[in-house]
Amino acid sequence: MDTWLRNRLLPMIRPMMYENNGPIIMLTVVTERLEYCLLTNVSVNVMMFHGGTSFGLTSGSSLSDKFRANPTSYDYDAPLSEAGDLTDKYLAIRDVMSKYLSVPRGPIPRATKKGVYGVVNMTAIDNVWNVAARLPTVWHRFPLTFEVLDISGGLVIYSPSIPSEILETARLNLPNVHDRGYVFIGGRSAGIVSRDQGLTTDLAVRIAPGDTITVVVESQGRISTGFHMDDFKGITSNATLNGHILEGWNMTAIPLTDTSILPDAPLRSLHHPPVTPGTPSGGLTFYRGIFTVPDEDPHPLNTFLRLDGWSKGVAWVNRFCLGRYWPEVGPQITLYVPWSILKRGQNELLLLELESAPCSSSLPCTATLQDKHVLDGPTPT
Repeated sequence: MDTWLRNRLLPMIRPMMYENNGPIIMLTVVTERLEYCLLTNVSVNVMMFHGGTSFGLTSGSSLSDKFRANPTSYDYDAPLSEAGDLTDKYLAIRDVMSKYLSVPRGPIPRATKKGVYGVVNMTAIDNVWNVAARLPTVWHRFPLTFEVLDISGGLVIYSPSIPSEILETARLNLPNVHDRGYVFIGGRSAGIVSRDQGLTTDLAVRIAPGDTITVVVESQGRISTGFHMDDFKGITSNATLNGHILEGWNMTAIPLTDTSILPDAPLRSLHHPPVTPGTPSGGLTFYRGIFTVPDEDPHPLNTFLRLDGWSKGVAWVNRFCLGRYWPEVGPQITLYVPWSILKRGQNELLLLELESAPCSSSLPCTATLQDKHVLDGPTPT
């Protein structure tokens, strides 16, 4: 099936696909192919009819010519949108089907009203290092995978012993980090190794006496099709420093699917004591904000979380994990927030920003809850 999709179907439809600012497959292509199938009495399976959202950390990945992490949205320009609304594609498919099949009579449901809950001020409340200090650490001679550490998704912090004979300038080689690793030497950022962006696995580093090597590894999603579904996460092979295999690893798993480990504070509290970000750029840091659903509303409304200026991370609303965000890479710009996880009154937004937050001494960090989704943003290479 995977070979057929990759080698037969995709080459056939790629000329018919919009590159940007449009549906995955042009509407006329869908209706023409559907009409041909119905005219020739061929069975039809619409994939996806309603894609929806891969909430939590369930969005997957693929591996063909290279590793690619999937976005959180599973909308796929489906006839029913991520929020369950009818689209132009749905209406066009219905019109074609009515020529050949009996279509139920009755009113077509209107799109549900969406909420605009405005700008949310975000405050740094904790960092990954503090959270890790509250969790157990495992020691092993060599690095262990996420699976051995019994963590399905999230982060693992790896820290090996450094051979005493290593000089100040060295080459750190991390050939098989699955999927993204943030490297620190003595607490200072030394670079990123990335499976999907092709960032180097060989880093030139400077090591002073007493320094530690720390690698924070993120799983970006399980490979969901093909011949690589036995894909392990974490540091999956030996790492070397100037050719010496690094041994004596301390490892701390941070399972982001477990809400009990997340920073906690009373919902009514809008103020927090100052916290040192996990990195100078504001990465590896938890941010919290509170927004209000008006009490006079009959019930909360579906809405969409927009994170302009933020880099990469994970978002929760009322401790429900919406999924991963990565607007710098795109094309997904917003995360769908279903009304069922909201409540009238105060609601909590929690972000774990991994790389860089849009804050400065004069500019606060903010997020926005708006009434429109954006799934076709730019995808810079």
